[in-house]
Amino acid sequence: NKLNEVFVVGQLHVDLFELSELPDMALSNRQGYKSDDPRYQAVLKYVRDDLLPTIIKMRDVFVSLGKKKKEENKLEEQRKNEEIFRRSVDNFRNRTKKSAASRIASKLGSSEQQQSDIEAILDEEINTNSPDMGIKSVIDSQKKKILISQTYADKDLSDIVYNMLVYNNVPPDEIIYTNCDDEISRIPEGDVGKSGIYNYLRDFFVNSYSTQKIYVLFVTSHKSK
Repeated sequence: NKLNEVFVVGQLHVDLFELSELPDMALSNRQGYKSDDPRYQAVLKYVRDDLLPTIIKMRDVFVSLGKKKKEENKLEEQRKNEEIFRRSVDNFRNRTKKSAASRIASKLGSSEQQQSDIEAILDEEINTNSPDMGIKSVIDSQKKKILISQTYADKDLSDIVYNMLVYNNVPPDEIIYTNCDDEISRIPEGDVGKSGIYNYLRDFFVNSYSTQKIYVLFVTSHKSK
């Protein structure tokens, strides 16, 4: 038995085994059935070839839906955190430059125009040096760390790259691999339908105050177009 089949437990009621108009197929102790009976063999084949694979597939779909929902909730939470932090940083910058410019102007007896110029200089310096602050460490920790850039034509090679990363202790939930067999490393389909991988990267890396970068592994071959 395969490992995932070991945990399939259930009970089948087969009326065909008990039909009185057919030869009795029960064992003499009435505790089982004759394994060489054609009916027994037919049911066994049906369970092995049809019923069990269907049950396992249904279970996989159920687990996949659960993972998908969990990942969608995680992405939504990340977006909320990004927006909250973006507003907080903007408010911090505005309050800081205005307050500092006002105090400097007051000390120096500057005019309103000079105070406005001071604000502009402070704003520019804050924007230039904010990456050095290492901001958003908590939000950064939620982000994917590695992107495997590939096409489906190169899936075999990409799978090897992915498995090597996982083997070397890179958590699967820190990898983006859109053709991965493990859903934890894919962007949820619902999110792809709304924005896709490019918008995911835009939301969490391009249009972000984050200092976190993503490593990109390019998988290419003569199959790539």
